[in-house]
Amino acid sequence: MKTSYGAAILIRDDAESKRLSVFQKYVARIQDTLPLLSADRPSKGDHVTPMEVMDAPLRTGDLRHGYQAVADNLPNDPKIHQEKGTRKSSSKNFMDARVEQVVLPSRES
Repeated sequence: MKTSYGAAILIRDDAESKRLSVFQKYVARIQDTLPLLSADRPSKGDHVTPMEVMDAPLRTGDLRHGYQAVADNLPNDPKIHQEKGTRKSSSKNFMDARVEQVVLPSRES
């Protein structure tokens, strides 16, 4: 039983998603180099894994507290992973904020 819920408004960045799609054909090959069992890989070789870049102007509920993920590999259900594959979404505004507020300042110290 789920004990908490979260919701987000996502706005697809078509230009950035198109740039990212260049790497689509390499996902399975990149994952083949990971030290994981085949069953544990997030993408299945026989399923297309769409990759999208999104802006997330609003996160609510459980998504608003604690660690703010910059990417998701959804859905979480292993049965759907096996049958349909997954979708990878990257939150551009959260990645940009992490670089500007955490990575760059830490390099200056």
